[in-house]
Amino acid sequence: MAREARLKFVDFSEPSSGIVTLPPFTPILLTTTPVELASVTLQGSNSNDRQVVMGSIGTQLVVTAQAAASATGQFSVLYTLTRNGVTVYEFTDGGATPPTAAAVGAISIASVTSSFQHAETGNSGTLTYRLFAQLTFKAGQGDSSPVASIPGPLTLIGMVIDKNEV
Repeated sequence: MAREARLKFVDFSEPSSGIVTLPPFTPILLTTTPVELASVTLQGSNSNDRQVVMGSIGTQLVVTAQAAASATGQFSVLYTLTRNGVTVYEFTDGGATPPTAAAVGAISIASVTSSFQHAETGNSGTLTYRLFAQLTFKAGQGDSSPVASIPGPLTLIGMVIDKNEV
């Protein structure tokens, strides 16, 4: 017997372009409030179906030299995927800015594109998946407040795949 899979339902979210600035972290706790980036709702899922959620997130750190020093910085972002309010997947990504010339107003930018894919079974009904970002580490040299943002692209895709035997 051959196995087949049939796509039952797809939902797609690509929020309008624009910058989502991640709130600054609390230095003592190295954590901040998660920011919701996108959501998809999957309908018609049965417990034997497979739910697949995948996404791509463009993140950026901008450091501007406030004094005659080179501007550099590092950041780390925790991404969390929830299903109906329950965390089902997490990953961390980040980057570092290259050093810039030692001049007031010098800008250093780090851009990172993160991608993920998550699959699960055993869920039924209407399932809402939400993607959150939480800045967990940010440091800048030559700048007291580097800015981490999500300028895009940002894409979240959810699918329900019906598994049948033929």
